[in-house]
Amino acid sequence: MILLNRSNHVFGIVNISMGGVSGTYVDPKVVFAVALKGNSSGIILTYNHPSG
Repeated sequence: MILLNRSNHVFGIVNISMGGVSGTYVDPKVVFAVALKGNSSGIILTYNHPSG
C-alpha cells in the first residue's frame, strides 16, 4: 500500500500482506487503520500476481 499526502506525494510504503502459492488475505480493517494512523489523504493498493 502506498500512502499519499494532499499533494499526492508518496510519504510511505507499507506491505499489508504477503501470500503463498494458493493466495493471500487482505483485511480491510488493517488497510484503513494504517491509512488513518499515517494521516494519509490518499492510498494506492497494488497487487502482483505471479505467473506460472
